[in-house]
Amino acid sequence: MGLSNALTFAMLNFFRSAPEWVHFIDIREGNICFLLRQSKKAGSKMRVRFPLTLPAPKDKLDVSVTVTACRPSRGDGYIGVAQPNLPPTERNELAETLRKYCLVRAPEQLAEVRQTERTRVSLRVMGRNLPYYRAVALDLTPGGMKLDCQGPLQVGSVMELLIDTDVTSVGEIVVNARVAWTLIAPQTADSEIRSCVAGMQFLAPNQGQMAKVNSYLSAVAKRAENEQVGVQ
Repeated sequence: MGLSNALTFAMLNFFRSAPEWVHFIDIREGNICFLLRQSKKAGSKMRVRFPLTLPAPKDKLDVSVTVTACRPSRGDGYIGVAQPNLPPTERNELAETLRKYCLVRAPEQLAEVRQTERTRVSLRVMGRNLPYYRAVALDLTPGGMKLDCQGPLQVGSVMELLIDTDVTSVGEIVVNARVAWTLIAPQTADSEIRSCVAGMQFLAPNQGQMAKVNSYLSAVAKRAENEQVGVQ
């Protein structure tokens, strides 16, 4: 390869790997929400760059993330949700920096994100491809859920899962899901098991499945409202 071709190749690699400027929207439970110009596939890894405002010690912040979801915004662009590829201690520092030095570009986008906030749950999930054939769902949306497993999962793998809900009228929900991202916990000295948190994306759900998921989420929301009324 000639010198000019080598320089061209290096410049192309530089621009391909350059972080993409994004606008911060929110961060909750470790998930960063931001505005993108173009859509990204769930499970894809990318480097994003957040503009920071004074009195931040620098004018930008670069973060490596794994996209867990992406959908069109009601305005321009796309709303991306991603997990930062950082250890837990650095994630806390990142969250503090973003909240302190990043301005939300548009309040309506913040409202839009919070309207689709994940519902926290604790549900038993079973499947042949899960470690020890079981896991616990930590949150749930019409499009997917977050699992806590006693072993690693492979990003991109597809499996059939049974969600055992705690609402009698809904019962069990069977879904096909793809592993969009994983986060494996460090292995402790006194255990051979490495727990894994995984983002699961529901694939081609039929109307019956989605009706069950939505019925369960409605029941949980109503339950929370009743509990708040009881406290008052």
